[in-house]
Amino acid sequence: MDSPKVRQARNIAWLSCHISKTKDNAHTRHISPGEGTTMTKRPPEEQRVKRLLEMAFRLMQRRWKRAELAEHFGVSERQIQNDILMLRQWLEIEHTREGYRVKRPPALQAISLPADEALALILATKIALRSLGMPSEPLRRALERLVSLLPTPLGRVVESTMFTTLASTAENVARREQLLRQIEGAILNGWVVELEYAAASRQGTVTRRKVDPYALVPHYRSWHLIGWCHTRNAVRTFKLDRMKRLVVTREPLSRPPTIDVGEYLRSMWGIMEGRNQPKHHVELIFSQQAAPWVEEEHWHHTQQCQRLPDGRLRFTVTVPITPDFCRWVFHYGTEVEVVAPEELRQWIIEQAQGILARYHAPSLPQRELLLSPSRAARVS
Repeated sequence: MDSPKVRQARNIAWLSCHISKTKDNAHTRHISPGEGTTMTKRPPEEQRVKRLLEMAFRLMQRRWKRAELAEHFGVSERQIQNDILMLRQWLEIEHTREGYRVKRPPALQAISLPADEALALILATKIALRSLGMPSEPLRRALERLVSLLPTPLGRVVESTMFTTLASTAENVARREQLLRQIEGAILNGWVVELEYAAASRQGTVTRRKVDPYALVPHYRSWHLIGWCHTRNAVRTFKLDRMKRLVVTREPLSRPPTIDVGEYLRSMWGIMEGRNQPKHHVELIFSQQAAPWVEEEHWHHTQQCQRLPDGRLRFTVTVPITPDFCRWVFHYGTEVEVVAPEELRQWIIEQAQGILARYHAPSLPQRELLLSPSRAARVS
């Protein structure tokens, strides 16, 4: 039997299909050249569709009074009444003195998945379980249901490894879950968020920001918010763990999301913003030992790999020299040599010299791990 949360998720999916036609009737207005840069504004119909979906979800969880809903969504009680009338076209909503609630959620037809599709969903769910801050218990239950669809021998193999999760404190996980819920709600409703943010680039100095939230993106072991920063007047990326305080306002977005998040991330190396920095043609030579690890991965859409006669790998890419990229190069240590640009070479040399100074080592030993004698001389 499905759990209440699983049934709620199915119900929301069903309702979304039925009211999505409302969104199709939405009209977008484009600012004329005389008014400023062309951009699309969020139409009222789209805002209402999102509000209806969230309202339906909340009414499936508990009773809400009309005044509570009006305060939560930042609209009038009359608007809430009209929204409830619309929801009643698809949902059975009862009203008592304690408020409104969905009496009997619609039933969804069960789906039958072939083994390959079930395995694909299992893989995606396992990846989500390793993203700290995701609601782990609902994901575990969903994973158990998916594994039950597999043939017994295959199910046993998958089941033996499916509960591997990252270690973290309950406090960190709970805080991430709370931030994710708050930001998801702000994105859903098109509301500005206010942050007290400790930027790593400013040695943890806390600044106050107003941000139009566009998307939440997982990156390695953390989550990041991509949005329009009112302070910088540009798109910026904010790590959730550096948010000291977050408040969801009822203020509508100052700039509708006009960026393609996928294309935005595709242009970057890692998650750090580099659009305002010049792009450099980077040439790296990786050792024969490191070459397979580098060439088997897709790092960036501009990368080119060429095997040299001695087994080493020439790797070229055109990117801004961001901290993310510098750290990626540096973690290969003596298995990589920077050919260009010169500023990246100098940064690597400075880091190597700093390590020598830290350990009070006068020079680097001449070891076979170094790619070339000339490089050893330059670094020492």
